[in-house]
Amino acid sequence: MDRRRFLEVTSGAAALTWLTPLPGCSALGGDRRGEEDFDPGPYVVVREHLVLDEEGATWVLDAERHRVIRLDDRERPAGAFAELGEETDELNHPVDAAVGTDGTLYVLDRGNGRIQAFEPDGAHRTVLAGGLFLPRDLVLHDGRLLVCDTLHHRVVAFDLEGRLVQVFGDGADGKGDGRGVLNAPSGLAFDREGRLHVLETGDASVQVFAADGAPAFRYGGFGTKRGRMLRPGSISAGGRGRMFIADATADRVHVFDEGGRFVGRFRPVDAGGAPVSPVRVDRMPDGTLSVLAGRHPSPRSVVPAT
Repeated sequence: MDRRRFLEVTSGAAALTWLTPLPGCSALGGDRRGEEDFDPGPYVVVREHLVLDEEGATWVLDAERHRVIRLDDRERPAGAFAELGEETDELNHPVDAAVGTDGTLYVLDRGNGRIQAFEPDGAHRTVLAGGLFLPRDLVLHDGRLLVCDTLHHRVVAFDLEGRLVQVFGDGADGKGDGRGVLNAPSGLAFDREGRLHVLETGDASVQVFAADGAPAFRYGGFGTKRGRMLRPGSISAGGRGRMFIADATADRVHVFDEGGRFVGRFRPVDAGGAPVSPVRVDRMPDGTLSVLAGRHPSPRSVVPAT
């Protein structure tokens, strides 16, 4: 994506608008630094969840309308598919997605507790995995789909045929902070060493697992002091070994290194300099950080299919 401009998707609409940053902006998200005078580097602020492939933005998740909007090669809306329901090819609050190398779109169907696969043109392919309990965050890594099975307090990995291949966390009730015990995992990111960083909203912390699933270390924790978080909801690996964590309750993005050391925090602003509440962070293909402004839907907003 061209860093001289960025996409802002208007809330509740399918229209996408190109916005140009104000002159003199040092970052696409604005020209003001956060409370720690921490410079996060270039970032963009978006109003809807964009799903990216290596070429840029190609899909928009419209969770409230239970559909996915397809973008054309000029990043303009080119149609939408799916509607509320529990049948195959129907969705209930799609909250994340990943794009395969062949263009397959893997959609995390949160309200129905499953992952669905769609063709590049939006045609339904198959239901890959089910039985998930209000899942969050879907990552495609090294030929596997990893998802936070949030209220089962574990992370599960499937191959691209839907077969379960690995489980992180013991799937207990989420109480306690022992090694390997997860408490409402909500975000996933891999660092440069191949370790999996699992964001735990329940403990406001991050637990790190080695590639074989063995727990390695934990960082963060609940609080308002430096290196502490309130209710983090998303994590992304950025450049230079940094881990970015969106904390909408604190209105901040916290930054750690991949070894768990606190680096800084900042309050993101849009191109006009207005502060935004970050609910999700993603690294774009060109390395720019994308910050989703707004608030995640609560579990109560998931609509039962009738």
